[in-house]
Amino acid sequence: MITDTKTNMPFDEKDDYVKSLLEKATDNALKHKSQPKKAKQRPTLFFKIAAAACVAIAVAMAGMHFLNSKNENVVTTSQSPLDNYLSKISDQEASDLFCYEVEGVAEYE
Repeated sequence: MITDTKTNMPFDEKDDYVKSLLEKATDNALKHKSQPKKAKQRPTLFFKIAAAACVAIAVAMAGMHFLNSKNENVVTTSQSPLDNYLSKISDQEASDLFCYEVEGVAEYE
């Protein structure tokens, strides 16, 4: 191992140890390189299928929300009896409704 006299390294490794580490790393890299490509493609295929399933679920949920919102609009468009009454009163009667005061409220004991 080449040692630099200017830099004090925290560990002093022997040349044989460094060579054996390099050989192990090289062997490991060559072993992983020689694996068939099908093994590397399986995770990408899985992720593509998972992404397609997520998109399908999102589209289904959006469709259900759209259908439910149509049903809610039908219910909210009908007028209540109070709305019918308020639409039939005159402007003077409507202004009297806002100025209505109660003189006294009886307290219950």
